[in-house]
Amino acid sequence: MIVKSIFASKLTLSQNKKLNTSFEAKDIITDININPVTLARMLGIILDNAIEAALDSEERVLMIAIYELNQSVYIIVTNSIDEVPKSIKLLEKNGFSTKGKNRGMGLSNLREMVNKLPNIYLDTIYY
Repeated sequence: MIVKSIFASKLTLSQNKKLNTSFEAKDIITDININPVTLARMLGIILDNAIEAALDSEERVLMIAIYELNQSVYIIVTNSIDEVPKSIKLLEKNGFSTKGKNRGMGLSNLREMVNKLPNIYLDTIYY
């Protein structure tokens, strides 16, 4: 239920901010092999960053897809961005932010959580 609430609140936020938002969930997913609070924290960080980047872009697009394949659950978050950060790896460094002082904890916390979980894969692709 907590994961469902995260998606609902972030989708509502993105629509209220006039982002071109889409959400697709073809499968009913009943079991995810991860602590729901940890998953909610991870999704919160990912979705907050995606929304923030989309808001700063010309296209203003946020797309989310969830599906199950071969007993694995895939959560795909895609957002528009006008300019790819010059130093992508720095974005995951604790305290680094392109937005100013006292920011930049989210992605480093996300990477730390992912590294502790053997069955979680996180990939960032810029195109």
